[in-house]
Amino acid sequence: MLTAAYSLLELLFSLAIILILISAVTFSPNKVIAEYRLNQYAQALIMSLRLARSKAINQAQIISLCASENGRTCTRKKYELGWILFADQHLPRGQRDESKEELIWRQEKLANDISLRANGNASDSVSFYPNARNSTGIGASFYLCFKNDVQQARVLVLNSRGSLRLSKRNQQGVPIKARQPIKHCLLE
Repeated sequence: MLTAAYSLLELLFSLAIILILISAVTFSPNKVIAEYRLNQYAQALIMSLRLARSKAINQAQIISLCASENGRTCTRKKYELGWILFADQHLPRGQRDESKEELIWRQEKLANDISLRANGNASDSVSFYPNARNSTGIGASFYLCFKNDVQQARVLVLNSRGSLRLSKRNQQGVPIKARQPIKHCLLE
């Protein structure tokens, strides 16, 4: 009677093949691309908010950031359609007069399936003042998501003094806001 035995080399080779097959099945290039885009857009938003605050302080004038679909005027729509920074010299704040207010920066529309929404007083626009404060009152949060997937979401928190931070995440990778994991990204 013969018994079949496997050598250590055969066992390791079989295990390696199984691991390669599992990783091939679970790897998603779309998820990697979405993560890359979310990181790029988060950095663009952070840069825009920091630029607005810095210019307000250095130039001693009000600088506003608002959602803009056309890249010239504030449209009071969703930030994923794009946004602009401008020297805000006229009332009402957060509304650009093209003929009188200098355009500082324009962010084009974000990729499809990416949403960027803000809550509170930043839902349409946020203005920075020469004293480094902003118009959000107690602060605001920007929710950046791919297909409303909260595990891939980025939540950028802006306090009233203009300080920015990314919110912490729970063990499942979901951003935490007000001590609770966020449930959705599409703030309406």
